[in-house]
Amino acid sequence: MTDLQWEEYAKSIKGKRIRWSGYVEEVKSKFFGGYQVLVDMDPPHDKMSVQDVYLDKVTKEQALSLEKDNPIEFEGTISSAISVLGSLQISLKDVKIIQ
Repeated sequence: MTDLQWEEYAKSIKGKRIRWSGYVEEVKSKFFGGYQVLVDMDPPHDKMSVQDVYLDKVTKEQALSLEKDNPIEFEGTISSAISVLGSLQISLKDVKIIQ
């Protein structure tokens, strides 16, 4: 896609509700409270692996139940989609972890 096409596409998917699965890469506490889960859509230990999806505002109970490299199924609403160095990064809000 051209930059212009990408900008329009990113706008068009914002607000859409999705259901995906991936692998837990990391769980972090956020500076202003709450927790963020970084999900990799590639299998663990893939050489080209990047953190693709950010699940914001998960509960402490959810955060503590997740283990690195374990599969995770989740749904959420796309809050942003950005392209960073050729890698797509998606942030979700209103997240429900299905596991």
